[in-house]
Amino acid sequence: ASNSISEDPVTIGRHFRLKGSHPPGRTAFGAVSELLPGEVILRRGNRTSVLRKKWPLGTTSHAIPASQVTDLIRERLECAVARILPENSDSGIMLSGGMDSGPTASIAARLLQSRATQLHAVSWSLDDFPEADEWTWIEALANHLGIPIHRVAGSGMLPFSLLDTSAVQTDWPDFNPFRSLVNACYRIAR
Repeated sequence: ASNSISEDPVTIGRHFRLKGSHPPGRTAFGAVSELLPGEVILRRGNRTSVLRKKWPLGTTSHAIPASQVTDLIRERLECAVARILPENSDSGIMLSGGMDSGPTASIAARLLQSRATQLHAVSWSLDDFPEADEWTWIEALANHLGIPIHRVAGSGMLPFSLLDTSAVQTDWPDFNPFRSLVNACYRIAR
């Protein structure tokens, strides 16, 4: 017996026209489905089935106060940052104008200062595209934390600027349209 797996031209067409990602559960092959969050494959003998766990939403009997949730998130973030930092050497962070690297940098800078080591920030600026440039916020945060910042001029390394030499597979875990900017930051961090 042979398995016939035919392509799904609609999904493939959407992918190559860059018209967004495929619908949930659908793949480039008509007879192959993607596992969705909460789904598991069960195999018993010659039978295969997919089981989807139902998550009971809204079943908690009491609400947790926002201040308690905030304290818990802060505590867990501080523990995670402390666990990853080296004991006796400087460390680096790729700093952005976003909501995750700023608090992480703040915690890391404080912890490293108490160890007599230092945090170094690396980031990029997009001088040719001021509407997308976060450098003002990045520099302000680095100055506030008292950490040195290394700047990559990123206007020439914009997302998708190398489409003729790069494979675009948006479903690949390592796909990142900012790959050239990230790699430039890694080179500086070494």
